[in-house]
Amino acid sequence: MRRDLRRLLLIGLLLGLTPLRPVRAEWFDLPEPAKREGRLQALLAQVLKKPGEGAAHYELGLLHLFHKNDLAAAVRHLSQAAELQEHPAAALYFMGAAQALRVEQENLLRTSLDLLRLDPKGPFGQLAAQRIESLFGSVRGYNSLVTPCFEELFRRSDIQGLELREHLRITLANIYIDEGRSGDADAMHAEAGFIEDWLMAGPFGRFDYLGFDTAFLPEIEDAPQKIYASARGDIPLQAMNFHRERVFPRGSRGRLPEGRAGGTFYALTFLNCPKDVSAILRINSAGPIKVFVNNHLVLERDRIRLWLGTTDYFGVELREGWNKVTVKFTSQQRPGAFTLRLLDKTGRPLRVETRTTFDSYPSLKGAPPPNTFEVRLPAGDYFSKALRAAPSAPLLLALNSRLAIQAGDYQAAKSLLKRAAGS
Repeated sequence: MRRDLRRLLLIGLLLGLTPLRPVRAEWFDLPEPAKREGRLQALLAQVLKKPGEGAAHYELGLLHLFHKNDLAAAVRHLSQAAELQEHPAAALYFMGAAQALRVEQENLLRTSLDLLRLDPKGPFGQLAAQRIESLFGSVRGYNSLVTPCFEELFRRSDIQGLELREHLRITLANIYIDEGRSGDADAMHAEAGFIEDWLMAGPFGRFDYLGFDTAFLPEIEDAPQKIYASARGDIPLQAMNFHRERVFPRGSRGRLPEGRAGGTFYALTFLNCPKDVSAILRINSAGPIKVFVNNHLVLERDRIRLWLGTTDYFGVELREGWNKVTVKFTSQQRPGAFTLRLLDKTGRPLRVETRTTFDSYPSLKGAPPPNTFEVRLPAGDYFSKALRAAPSAPLLLALNSRLAIQAGDYQAAKSLLKRAAGS
């Protein structure tokens, strides 16, 4: 039993390291070449008996992807199945196959957009929008494909208030920044609830995610004029605005200026709330992270994310007046990537005054810990709905297992992986 559990958890880790690669039964018990060839022949015979051209393309795509390692053929068959709309799950397999090896980006986008247009409010459409947002940095050059579709959907009244609209908004704003359309980007971001004024310090220490708990800068210290020493030299706190300063050329906001090495970073700001408010903080960061509100820890994640949907939602009660927010995060591949948005309990953006100076706010010494509350992760809802729409799709089972692993629920992950392997 323990050996089986270790094997299941290993598969879960492999899933995290290989984006969107579904679990197959053969991963648990890889057959000898002769037996494997026999299974291929049996699968081919099974495919030929299935009615519908889309079903045949779907099965043939999986055959090429998992048994023959022929990505080009897999992409061809899965994209045809997706276009025929007989197997919505084929589009997700196709998206995963193309993304995993950074190929077929144009076909990947076209398939995702077709899926989104087909049913923008459905689980597969919302997953497609989420995936396009996360892929933005690697699909530049295809803005002419994405922009018309996203602008059309963004204007539709029937998606108002949906999480989908926020994915559309963020992607469009990034496209407008990329194209030099700063006015259009401003209009998108003005309503999005981004916190953009920060005092930044970093990088400190190592950038291999080791020793994250070492407090290079005391996490609850209020000393704006202090210069912090590190192996890389003296590091002061620097005030910056993520929007005005175009902090990362040709990229989405929320990144430190290009040229800074990876490491541990600190960002702090002050929010002035007109009254007590129950707020949702939505934070994006791929590495370990801690968030403090009024000098009390409210979020801690000590591991690297297992997949690309790098969003945490958590609820916190902000008091009337000034509230201090400190973010400690680690970044290795890109200089200091993170974003933070402030939402109300219904998910709508909250607008509050922000300040990055230490005057005109009451002392936070002795402030009581803020009350926190649980927030359901919308991405998990998408996966659950998609899973109900295609209950036997191994990919969706595998994606849900990643969410379970991230949440530390290994029993749920084990159950999902078993179902994926048997499907």
